[in-house]
Amino acid sequence: MRTRRAISPILAVIILMTIATMGGGILFGIQNQILVTGLSKIDLRVVDLRLEKDMSGSCYLQTAFYNSGTELIQKIHLKTTLDDGEDFVREIDNFGGILVPGDTAESFEMIEFSDFQCGNFTTSKTYSVFVNASSNDSKFSTLQTMKVENVTKT
Repeated sequence: MRTRRAISPILAVIILMTIATMGGGILFGIQNQILVTGLSKIDLRVVDLRLEKDMSGSCYLQTAFYNSGTELIQKIHLKTTLDDGEDFVREIDNFGGILVPGDTAESFEMIEFSDFQCGNFTTSKTYSVFVNASSNDSKFSTLQTMKVENVTKT
């Protein structure tokens, strides 16, 4: 009578090595994803935030932001409360929708006197402005002061 052997020893070693290699690859991918997610952060530095008002009552809003984080910033919003209690909200969107880490976005906007919001800023008063930035999966908020100045002529 013949004795049966299930699997030859060399075939068993090859199968076990394949399983170990595939398991190691899967664990490496999971660990790499966890590391990338844990190390990425959204951080926005306010370089310039000014509002100037001229004699006719028109306002000029000037902003500059620097992406000092490691994620792409997709949206930047400014929000403050005016003297009449209304919210002043502006979206800064002149950077093409994506602010790359290490880049700066600058914005200059003229707000006509006919716009009710501009008339509700008081010259020489300081306002607290909430700066909100967001990426695909993160949000960042900071509070910045903004003093309303008269337009200076140079």
